[in-house]
Amino acid sequence: MEAVRVDDPDQRLAQHEGKTAGAHLLLGVGSDNFVFHPASIAAQDSMGRNYRILIPFGVPVKLVVNSSFFQLTDAVGLPLSRTSSTLIPVIVPSGQNPGTIRLIVTGGGR
Repeated sequence: MEAVRVDDPDQRLAQHEGKTAGAHLLLGVGSDNFVFHPASIAAQDSMGRNYRILIPFGVPVKLVVNSSFFQLTDAVGLPLSRTSSTLIPVIVPSGQNPGTIRLIVTGGGR
């Protein structure tokens, strides 16, 4: 089970998702046979959300992050694309605990 933490200190997700046209954050994994497996929200708090998705041990996959509305960065502050999906390579070695991928919402709107 891979974990994704989306820090949202200004609560932009809660302010806009379902209320503002186009305000959506898509997270998941695309499989080799072109099936998309969305990540589910496991928990949320005033500072963001925790998502999780099942990834088989030892199988390289790509985490898909897409939002044309929200501006996101990775854990070191590099911006993710708002014009196309960002693909983050992930592999969980057999018998090891997966790490947490951290993303940060830094803006919203077009």
